Amino acid sequence: MGRVRICVGGYAKSPYVIRQAGVRLYAVEELCYYLEHYAVLLDDDMMNEELFTWIEEELELGDLARVLRVYRQNCNPLESFVVRIMEECHYCGKDRMEEIARIMRENAGLDPGEKKKIRIDQLARDGRYERALAQYRSLLADIEGKDIALTAAVYHAMGCIEAQMFGFALAEEYFDKAYRLTYHRESLRNYVCAVKMHGTRQEQEKKLAATPELRQLSELVDAQLAEYREQWKMSEACAKLADLEQAWEEREPDYYTQIDQTVADLKEAYRKRCE
Repeated sequence: MGRVRICVGGYAKSPYVIRQAGVRLYAVEELCYYLEHYAVLLDDDMMNEELFTWIEEELELGDLARVLRVYRQNCNPLESFVVRIMEECHYCGKDRMEEIARIMRENAGLDPGEKKKIRIDQLARDGRYERALAQYRSLLADIEGKDIALTAAVYHAMGCIEAQMFGFALAEEYFDKAYRLTYHRESLRNYVCAVKMHGTRQEQEKKLAATPELRQLSELVDAQLAEYREQWKMSEACAKLADLEQAWEEREPDYYTQIDQTVADLKEAYRKRCE
């Protein structure tokens, strides 16, 4: 049985929306959870009058809101806001608060573009691919031609998303752009993988025979793909597909029910990625 937490303040009728992350918050504990797990993404814009008013009116924590307004007037560092909010509801211990404050201090010196990319990376990790791609494109408009390393990192990240969404032609293009900017081997390797996932065998061979390095990477990728195929055969997902195939062959009465549920699960996962 988990620990029991005594909640502080009211439960909001109207949520506080963190638009960049697409998150809706209804309680101070939910706010603390966001601040803890997204500490690396926070910046001074997080502590604004809209948040203070929500804390005061929706959560009925007027004293906390007043303290936070004083902090802002005194230009207190961002970590002091976060620690004070967590102290209000005894969210975590002193050691954890100090660790969160340290993370925030270490990231305070990051360039705005780097911070924005970190936020977008989190969207990608959460599977919100379309939203992440849109924000990556917006970031590129600001940094392209100004910050080569960051531009390459953004193109690489976009290539990873497109590959996960089976957009292998775009993934190939993005990995190629990333590699031509910084010549990082990981981008070149991912380029090779993307090439191998679409087009005809003749088209693939023509692209991958261009240089000795590409030919070498192509052989390494082939070996890795063979290994992954063996791992796939041992996976739960593969076993599930085998069960469905057997159900079809044996004309089991619940075959279509299983298929409908599998398709529904895949659709729901896809919808979440396109939010």
